[in-house]
Amino acid sequence: MKFTVKLLGGFLNILNTLLPSIGTKIAYYIFCYPIKFKLQPRQINYLKKHLQGYIEFDDQKVALYKFGKGPKIILFLHGWRSNAYRWKNFIKALDHQEFTCFAIDAPAHGLSSTKTCNIPIYTKAIYQTLQNIPPPNAIVGHSFGCISTLYLYNKHPEVIPPKTVLLASPGKAQDFVDFYQNALSLSERTMQYLVQYFIDKFGVSIDYFDVSTLVKGYVQECLIVHDKQDKDVDVQYAYTIQKRWKNSELLITEGYGHKLTQPEIIEKAGGFVTKN
Repeated sequence: MKFTVKLLGGFLNILNTLLPSIGTKIAYYIFCYPIKFKLQPRQINYLKKHLQGYIEFDDQKVALYKFGKGPKIILFLHGWRSNAYRWKNFIKALDHQEFTCFAIDAPAHGLSSTKTCNIPIYTKAIYQTLQNIPPPNAIVGHSFGCISTLYLYNKHPEVIPPKTVLLASPGKAQDFVDFYQNALSLSERTMQYLVQYFIDKFGVSIDYFDVSTLVKGYVQECLIVHDKQDKDVDVQYAYTIQKRWKNSELLITEGYGHKLTQPEIIEKAGGFVTKN
């Protein structure tokens, strides 16, 4: 596998030397392509049971799910290479007479369409979702869903709900870029083309997606949860977010890892969104 990855990187480096316009598009596609986990029958049945339809924008079709019928609204946003099924136990723990829960599959995830996703694309999907559901009392995000939510708040502060839960939030998109470059041994030339392509496509540089830039002292309530043994995202980013978010609460766990689906986390998140 490592040899195949290095071979792919070498191919991209050569292509970006000879035909950069083509090589850059391929490098972008690979960078933004989430290799999906195959959905199990129980997951498909669960998702289809609660599927409300699809939110369409640009060339996207984003699957929207609904649970419960209460007056208070919560929107759940999953992370990279995941889907709305990951929220099953979180949603089950809430009173469905008090809450209506919505969740989406990010573009290129779950039952949603297209092949690529990144922070600007996910952010637009979240924004379009908010135009199609009642204003939420809370947004609960995990990992990639967190930093996309923070970019949404940065672009559209008018949509920030009274409460936000951030589970294992990344701190910098540059971390993903660095991992991609190192994994494929991509040259500086290839990366320069990729970064410029991203700027031309979305009007913002990759290094803008940094919690030090995105979080601007919001006054709404926020619960930040991160585990010391998170191998995917540095726990230090949780402290950075807390420092910049005035009305925030920080919970640092130990031994739970990156997914944060343990009963204690569900109880804590549920208690936070339900308290008055």
